[in-house]
Amino acid sequence: FFLAPGKGKNMKKKLFCILLSLAMVLTMMPMATMSAFAGETKTANSWEGLQAAIDNANEGDTIKLTADIRAESGNETISVSNEITLDLNGYMLDMDVENSQCSYSVIEVVEGGDLTIIDSPNDSAASHDIYSCNGEDYNYGHWFSYKPEGYDDEDEVYTKHISINGGLITGTYGCAAVFVDTGSQVTLQRGNIAGNVAWDDGGGVFVEDGGKFVMNGGNISYNEAAYGGGVAVGSRSSAIDKGEFILNGGTISNNIAY
Repeated sequence: FFLAPGKGKNMKKKLFCILLSLAMVLTMMPMATMSAFAGETKTANSWEGLQAAIDNANEGDTIKLTADIRAESGNETISVSNEITLDLNGYMLDMDVENSQCSYSVIEVVEGGDLTIIDSPNDSAASHDIYSCNGEDYNYGHWFSYKPEGYDDEDEVYTKHISINGGLITGTYGCAAVFVDTGSQVTLQRGNIAGNVAWDDGGGVFVEDGGKFVMNGGNISYNEAAYGGGVAVGSRSSAIDKGEFILNGGTISNNIAY
C-alpha cells in the first residue's frame, strides 16, 4: 500500500478531525442525558394539589411548594411511588392532626419510590414556630405548629417554643413524619423534619426493613418517640433485615426517646 507524497498528511488530518469530533460527542453525551432526565418543575399550594402533582409527575420532576400547606379533615399521608424531588421552598408541610383528625405520617415513600427533599432559599417564606405541650392529655407530649389555645409562656405544660428557619415537615402525632417503606429511598439534601411525635418507632424518620434514607444535609430535630426520637431504623420487633440510614451531613439534635 502506497500513499503519494502529501496524501498521508491529509489522511492523518482527516483522521484526527474525525477522532476529535467523536471525542466531543462522547463528552457531551452525559450532559445531554442529564438534561433529558432533569424533568420539569411543578408547583403545589394545597394538600390535594401536592398529591395530584406527585401522582402525575414524570421521573425526575420537581414539585415545589408555593405556600404553607396544612392537612385538613379527610387528608391522609402524602404517598410517593415514583422518582421525584420535593422542594419545600421555605414553606411548611404540616399534618396538623388537631384539624385533620387523623394520625398519619406526613410523607410515606412506598416500594419503588425515590424521593429527594430539598429546600430552595426563599426570602418570601417566614420562619415557623412550633410549640411543645406535655400536658396530661398527651402521654408522649405533642407539638403544635401554632400557638395552642390557653398557651402561656409561664405555664410549665408548654415546655418549648422553637423557631425554625427554612422548609419544615411537621405536625404528626402517632407516626413518623417521613416513613421509608421497604424497597424505597429518601435523600434529605436540605430542609427540616421537626416537631413530630410517634407513639412507637421514629418521631422524625422511620426506615422500614429494606428501606434506605440518605442524609446529606438538613436538620432532624425536636421530634419525640418511644424508640428513636429523631430516627428509627427498623422496628424493635425485627432483629434482622434492618433498613439503612446513611449520614453524610446535616444535624440530628434535640430529639427525645421515652
